[in-house]
Order: sequence, then structure tokens, then C-alpha cells
Amino acid sequence: EEFEVIDTVEGGSLTAAIFGIIKGTIGPAILYLPRGFKQAGWAVAIPSLMISTTTYLYSAWRLLECWKIEKEKIEKMEEIKALLEETMQPAYSAKQQYGS
Repeated sequence: EEFEVIDTVEGGSLTAAIFGIIKGTIGPAILYLPRGFKQAGWAVAIPSLMISTTTYLYSAWRLLECWKIEKEKIEKMEEIKALLEETMQPAYSAKQQYGS
């Protein structure tokens, strides 16, 4: 029996999360940024841009941390799988030799 490691988290995959963050933050901002700068003025626009950039960088950092944790989980599961296969191999060999 083979075990399959699936690269998903409940509710979606990491790839879907990355694209969701990019679509949700960059898409509308790029389209509305020039008009927003014109209407708000530089005194409001520049601090708003700094806050949104900081928020985006923090979100990206957190997403990378989640990705690292998921990667470590997958690596541990691979180690456990290899260990189980190694320990179960003698039992399968004996079963094949002696029947039953």
C-alpha cells in the first residue's frame, strides 16, 4: 500500500493562497492608484502607500513562514514513510517466504 503526500491545507492549497493574495492586493491597487493619488494629494497618498506596502510585505512573510512549516511537515512524513517501509520490509519478506 502506497501513501501519498498531498500539498494542500484545509480549504485550499498554498498556490491558491499566493494567487489570492496577489490578486486581492495588487490588482485593484494598480488600477486605482493614479486616481487615488490625484484625489487624495501627496500628504495622504504617500503614507497610505507605505502602509499598504508594509501590510503586503507582512502578509508575504507570513505566507512564506506557512510554506516552510508545510515543507517541513512533508519532509517529516517522507522520513516516517521511509522508516515504516524499512521496518515493514522484513515482515513482508517472511510472509512471502513462509506463506500465510
